[in-house]
Amino acid sequence: MGPDPSGELLEEWGLGDGPAGLERCIDPCLDLTAPNALYLAPGVGHQGATPHDVAEVFSDRPDRVFPSASRSLLSRPDSTRLRDDAQALAEQLKNLLSNGIHHPRSA
Repeated sequence: MGPDPSGELLEEWGLGDGPAGLERCIDPCLDLTAPNALYLAPGVGHQGATPHDVAEVFSDRPDRVFPSASRSLLSRPDSTRLRDDAQALAEQLKNLLSNGIHHPRSA
């Protein structure tokens, strides 16, 4: 299966709304504490999800989430700042996840 530039497949699968489909994936609320799993959280940055979104969705398992912001970081005009930008984003995510930031979920 090739890329889905129009987003039709994502819509069909119910993942087309919200930042990188994040809003649709957390409604209904999922119990992320039951499985002893690691969670990849793609879509931070250019795809629409924010560090606050990651902190909200994974507030129950902050030690089990691996946020990904590769598109956002690699598309910056100044590639010489890649390391600094990645470290700043990692620090922001670490602070939000360790402080247990909670935002009310939309109904």
